[in-house]
Amino acid sequence: MSGYVLCRTRMAEVPYYIKNISMNVYSVEELCYYLFHNVYLVDESLMDTPLFDWLDGELCLTALAHRLRILQGKYAKPYEYVIPIFKEINYLTYEELRTLRARLNRLASEPILVRMKLKGDSLVENGIYVSALRTYQDILEELHQGKEEPRKGFLGSIYHNMGCVYSYLFQKEEALNCFEKAYHHLHTKGSLKSYLCTFADTRTPIEYSSKLAELGVDVHTAEEIEEEMQKAWEMSQVPVYSRDIDGILEELTKEYHKGAGS
Repeated sequence: MSGYVLCRTRMAEVPYYIKNISMNVYSVEELCYYLFHNVYLVDESLMDTPLFDWLDGELCLTALAHRLRILQGKYAKPYEYVIPIFKEINYLTYEELRTLRARLNRLASEPILVRMKLKGDSLVENGIYVSALRTYQDILEELHQGKEEPRKGFLGSIYHNMGCVYSYLFQKEEALNCFEKAYHHLHTKGSLKSYLCTFADTRTPIEYSSKLAELGVDVHTAEEIEEEMQKAWEMSQVPVYSRDIDGILEELTKEYHKGAGS
């Protein structure tokens, strides 16, 4: 499948608004493009009556809308709606459709908490950070209630991803707390680096040195962390004076609203 969408069907006058990533779609091709690249975000908030009514009323895809409503009456899972939508316009090649079907089958076989994590990860990739945090927090609540036994390393990966999101939102103390918990559960070199990089960014050099000693960090790993922090610092030193200030503020505002899901 190519990286662009060639619309061969009717374009809607009123777009359909996809809440998950604050996106409007105007055609079934654009809907298919979204579904193909965001399969982990397909949930009940999308596959519901408003979408079926939009396909029927705006795009005149009455037969497709009817098939989806039948699935709705059978209490189908959200991912069961995907294939009929793709088949409506032969959007994918046979091999692509087979690959997508296999992905959906694997997704269906995963435990609910894994599916929730995949959703959170997809939200992070789309820059919808606040919604991603809510998803991760929901997972922690489920684990706290003991409804499902997590796989080895699963909890640590949740805390690590939450630490990354808090970093993107410039909430450094929350990020540090999550990275510390991630390292406690994972004890990997990567989780150690994330924790110590954030620790160094939020604490004094003396406290950082004490933490290195407390954790027994070897010289080689300490040097690697120092190099990564130096690279991060250099990347942050972008000369602002060479750019339009109003443009920068506009970009930051858009990024904030996107991250907040507003």
